[in-house]
Amino acid sequence: MTEYGCTDWRIFCQEYKDRDTAYVLCAVMVHDSVFAEGKASASKNARVNAARQALDKLAKMSAEDYKKLCNCETLLQQEAKIREEEKERKLLAKAKMMEAAGSV
Repeated sequence: MTEYGCTDWRIFCQEYKDRDTAYVLCAVMVHDSVFAEGKASASKNARVNAARQALDKLAKMSAEDYKKLCNCETLLQQEAKIREEEKERKLLAKAKMMEAAGSV
């Protein structure tokens, strides 16, 4: 996912108790939506199950399907553009200050 620029993903785990048994449910979240899940008696195994399911889904997913799921690349490009515009504004303000200081 990171090779396409996705930065909004995480693994969330929660332990549950159901009468006589306890289990851990883990979910791979992508843009605040459940993408894959895993369930096991131990947290480590539940994480592995969730990660395997996510990797299987990603392996079967086309680039077009992935772009529908994740819009991070677009967001990163917008943020880079905003940073560049801010940098240009600061340079322009600095140039104006130097110009004003030179005319005094």
